[in-house]
Amino acid sequence: MSELELSLFRQRSQEALKQKARRGALFLGVAAGDLEQWLEPFVSALRHKTRARMCPAYIAGLIGLGGSQEHPTDGGARRRRQL
Repeated sequence: MSELELSLFRQRSQEALKQKARRGALFLGVAAGDLEQWLEPFVSALRHKTRARMCPAYIAGLIGLGGSQEHPTDGGARRRRQL
């Protein structure tokens, strides 16, 4: 591939990501193992066993790692606001 082709491909892919973000369809994933490793110092500072156990699950749910699905009514409302 030439430099021009790479540049065009990069530009098109960045524009596609921006369009997905505007539509609300862009989801950037984080590996669950990375999250647990990052949270380790915070979780170890918690002295309450139940809170320490639930903290990673709670944070994973907040950022979308919990496998939750968007409610159909929420998506419809979002689409109506964009129109």
